[in-house]
Amino acid sequence: MLIDFIYSLSVFYVLCWGLVLVGCCIVVHVLIKYCWNYYITLWCVTDNELSHLPIPPGTLGYPFIGETIEFITKNDKFYKLRQNKYGNVYRTHVLGRPTIRVSGAHNLRKILMSENSYVSSQWPPSIRKVLGPYALSMMDDIHEHKERKRLLINLFLPDALNQHIPIIRKTIKHFIDEWCKKGNILGYPQCRNLAFIIAAKCLAGFDCDDETGNELSLIYQSMVHNMFSLPIELPGFGLYKALKAKKQLIQRIAENIQKLQNIPVDDIKIVSALDFLLREEEENCRFKTCESIVELMFASHDTTSSAMCSYLMFLGKYPNVIHKVREEIGSDDLDILTLNDLPKYKYAYNVTKEVLRMTPPVGAGYRKVLKSFQLEGYKIPKGWTVAYGIRDTHHTSPLYTNSDVFNPDRWDDLPNFDRITPDNLETRYNYATFGGGPRTCIGKDFAKLVLKLFVLEVCKSCDWKLENKDAELYYIPVPRAVDNLPLFVQKRSNDDCSNKKDINCIQTN
Repeated sequence: MLIDFIYSLSVFYVLCWGLVLVGCCIVVHVLIKYCWNYYITLWCVTDNELSHLPIPPGTLGYPFIGETIEFITKNDKFYKLRQNKYGNVYRTHVLGRPTIRVSGAHNLRKILMSENSYVSSQWPPSIRKVLGPYALSMMDDIHEHKERKRLLINLFLPDALNQHIPIIRKTIKHFIDEWCKKGNILGYPQCRNLAFIIAAKCLAGFDCDDETGNELSLIYQSMVHNMFSLPIELPGFGLYKALKAKKQLIQRIAENIQKLQNIPVDDIKIVSALDFLLREEEENCRFKTCESIVELMFASHDTTSSAMCSYLMFLGKYPNVIHKVREEIGSDDLDILTLNDLPKYKYAYNVTKEVLRMTPPVGAGYRKVLKSFQLEGYKIPKGWTVAYGIRDTHHTSPLYTNSDVFNPDRWDDLPNFDRITPDNLETRYNYATFGGGPRTCIGKDFAKLVLKLFVLEVCKSCDWKLENKDAELYYIPVPRAVDNLPLFVQKRSNDDCSNKKDINCIQTN
C-alpha cells in the first residue's frame, strides 16, 4: 500500500512539473513573439510620418527567422490563409525582412507606378546576393537602371526575336521527339531542361549537346533552388550553395566568351544575346556581361519551364483545348513560321494568357519603401519591403468570372492588356504576369515567343496523358507539380479520331 501510494505521488509530481514546464514554454513562446513584434513595429509607431495611421494587421513570427519556415513549408497556403484573415494588405516577416504583402489591381498599380517616389527595387537579401549588383532587377539607381535597360532591350527587338525562332523550334521539336521515344516522362524536369537549353543557346550562346546541356542545367538548378533562403553565407546553408553554383556558371560563360572570341563572325552558328553584349560592352566589363547573362537566364528559364509544365498539366486535363488549338493550326507548316505569322493563332495565345493567369511563374515582386505612404487606410512604413502579390491578384480579381476555372475563351471578352491604353490604365493590373511600370520585364516578348511556339508545336506533334490529374502544386520558387508531373507521351499519327491510339481522342469520347 505504501509503495503504491509513493508511486502514485511520484507520478503526480512528474505530471505537475510536466504541466508547469509546458506552461512555461507556452509563456516564453508567446513572450518571444510579442517582444519581436513590438521591437519591429516600435519605430513605425514613433515615426512622425503618417503616425495617425495603423500599420497593416498580421504577424511577424520569431526573431530573425520571422515566418520564413512557415512560408516555405505551407507553400501557397501561407498567403491564402493570411489574405482570407487580413484582406489585401497585411504584414509578415519572410526571407530576413519585415514585409507588407499587398494584392488587388488598384494596390499593384500604386506600387508599380511609384518607382523612386515611394518605392524602389528590393529583392530579398539572398536573391540580391546571388544575382549581384550588375543585375538589372537589382539596380536601385533609376538612371543606371534606364541606361542598362536601354542596352538590354535591344536583345528582344523583333529582328532579334525572328532570328531566335528557328533555334527555338528546332530545340522544342528535338525534345518532343525524345519524349515520344521514351513514352513515360516526368514533365517538369523535362520542361526545365528544354527551357534551359533554349536560354543557353539564345541568350548565352552555348552550342551544346544534350550531355553538356544537362550538366549546365544541374549547375543552374542548384543556384536557383537555393536562392530563396535565409541570408546566411555559411556551408550547409542555401545561400552558400547558390553562390557556389553561380561561380561555376559564371566560369562556364566566361569560357564560352573566350571560345566565341576565337571564332570568325561568319562561322558562329548561333546568334545570341551574348554576341550582342560582347559587341556593345568593353572588354574590361566581361564580368558585368556574365552577370547580365546569368540574370537573363534566371528571368527567362525557370519562369518559362514552369509555364511549359503548366501547359502540359492544364491541357492534359482539358483535351478539348488541344483540339481547338489543332483546328486553329490546320494544315499550316510551322517550319516556316515568322514573328509576323504568330498573331493569327489567336486561340493559342488565349491559352498562353490563361495559363499565365492561373499559374503566373513569378508569384510576387518586391520593392523597398523609400517613404512612408498610405494604402487602404494603413501606413506602409519606410524601410520595410513591399511584396506585391501577382498570383493573389489573378486569383481574386473580380474581372475574372469563376477565376479558379481554366477557361481560355474568357480572353475573347477581356481587354487587350498587351498594350497600354487610356481605357485599361487601371484594369491592366488585374493581369500582372510581367509586372508593370518602369521595371516591366524586358524579356516578356522573348518569353511569350517561346511559349507560343511551344504550345503550337506540342499540340501539333504529340498526344499526352497525365498519370496524376490531381497533382498538388508547389510554388517556391516557381509553380510546379510536387510529383514532377508524370506523363505518357506519343507521336500523333492522325489528325482525326480514326486512330484508336490517339490519347486525346480517347479522353474526349
